[in-house]
Amino acid sequence: MTDFLVPPLPHGFTHLVDIASSSNTKYDVVGVICDHLPPKELETKDWMIKVVLQSPDGHQFPLRLFYRNREDVDTITGIGNIVFVWSASKRTTRDREQELVANRINTLVVIQNNDLPDVEFAGTHITNPKFKYTKIPDRSTRKLTDLEQLYALHLSSWKRKETFASQAQTTNNSPVELSSLRVDRFYNVVGEVVKTWWESGASSVYSLYITDYTENPFFFDQGLIDSGSQSHNNLISGKRTVQVSLFSPHADWATHNISVGDFVWIRNLLVRHRNNSESIIEGKLHTDTDRPNQIDIFKLQEGDLRLLKLLKARKEYHELPPSPSEDLDKQSKNAKKKRDKKKRKEAERERLEQEELERQNQAPKPQQQTTAPIANPLVVPGFPLEILTDVVSIIEAPELQGTNPRTGKPITFPFVNKSYRAQVRVLDFKPDLEDFCQSLDDPEYNDIPMDTSATWNFTQCENRWEWAFYLLVEDAHPNLGQPREKLMLIVNNKNAQFLLNLDACDLRKNPETLKELREKLFALWGEIEESKRNGTHDLAITPRNRPFICCIQEYGVKNNEGGWNRMHAMTSTTIRK
Repeated sequence: MTDFLVPPLPHGFTHLVDIASSSNTKYDVVGVICDHLPPKELETKDWMIKVVLQSPDGHQFPLRLFYRNREDVDTITGIGNIVFVWSASKRTTRDREQELVANRINTLVVIQNNDLPDVEFAGTHITNPKFKYTKIPDRSTRKLTDLEQLYALHLSSWKRKETFASQAQTTNNSPVELSSLRVDRFYNVVGEVVKTWWESGASSVYSLYITDYTENPFFFDQGLIDSGSQSHNNLISGKRTVQVSLFSPHADWATHNISVGDFVWIRNLLVRHRNNSESIIEGKLHTDTDRPNQIDIFKLQEGDLRLLKLLKARKEYHELPPSPSEDLDKQSKNAKKKRDKKKRKEAERERLEQEELERQNQAPKPQQQTTAPIANPLVVPGFPLEILTDVVSIIEAPELQGTNPRTGKPITFPFVNKSYRAQVRVLDFKPDLEDFCQSLDDPEYNDIPMDTSATWNFTQCENRWEWAFYLLVEDAHPNLGQPREKLMLIVNNKNAQFLLNLDACDLRKNPETLKELREKLFALWGEIEESKRNGTHDLAITPRNRPFICCIQEYGVKNNEGGWNRMHAMTSTTIRK
């Protein structure tokens, strides 16, 4: 490949390395996309994408983009794409991370990965550089100058020598091994928790050490740890554990739900250098800026393939012969006795577990209702492989009982961050059907103060209405002898759009939409809405409407007293057309 003179940064553009220390608020920048998160649809129907730009000097800076059309987002997204953006705003997130922000008001030019010629042909383009690029929005009159196109050729030459492997997470939530973690990228990971603690001087930061038993040269070296010792919180020898710092709300949830020995899945973990160290990396799980109540750390459940893989890795690790460095201590008779004792305990535990499993298989099953009501085929839930859970098991979830990791005392948690599938029947709903949509301009409904200084806000959204209603449901198929437990389900804007396939509007001024809504919801509640209009609805009488299967998400919302309200939402369920 022929070398050519490296051109200067185009006039008016800022080097990525200078943005963090600059006092400016607007920036023209150019870089190559080296990583990105999956596109996310907001409740306003805008699309948000977060990318990481990189320059040839190795410096990176995050850029968050908001666009109306998914097609624009798909055009931008692509590892190796070159992006020019003008007048992007710099902001500091609530987690004190800096990023650039742009939306459809800003002009952006994308040169997709395959649209640039090889640099050895660049000579024909230097005096009259012409190659394909996309302007967003497409109505923009801006064109790349010759110097800007020449700089794009320079970036093309550099990026062909680099290997950009995106760690942005896919829709199947596939985790990567901890050995693959590198700085300034986002990952989905799984691991076993081997230590937990609250950070001193940072009351809202809760930290974990996790391991998947793979080694990473950028992890802190734990040194030699005796497997028989209990003074190290089950830490693993060598560079096999990574520190993960959890910020709110993840920290609050983890302290109530995560203990040493649990296996966890963490979504969108950002990897950074440890403070005052360029050779050690650690993970940070910040607050989601768009969904501040969203929890991105979960416990792996029994039967999860990711859990089975971790258990296999743990077993193989403990069966590894000691390394030469470990021979100095671990080959002593005392250490060998401890390992043998641990193996005998594990073998005995496995034997007892097998006996218990055989005993349960031979035990008579509890008496169940012999005939289950047939679920309404017009209502289609997600996660078809998930087993059904009765409502009483959701309300009395055993995960609500646990142990305080600081005191060791038993505690009752305010909620469980978990999804279920249940067969239910609607008993009631609120508010009135005509008020199932609420106006974002109504201060009694939308009490969130608007940030008028923000580059992008909800007032730019054309539709100022959103869905918001509740369904009171009961268990349609309880076990014999159990009452029909009831549960109030929230149906928010996003889940209602998926359920109904209708856009929110002022239903009192749109009789056709109200009529279509009434017809769709007849599949859920039968004659209940009509009986409420006629004044004959009676909760004491079991309705004749057909039961259906739906997905239910349990989560927690902080209240004004500083505690948590336990909430349940219908999600991932749609009414067939």
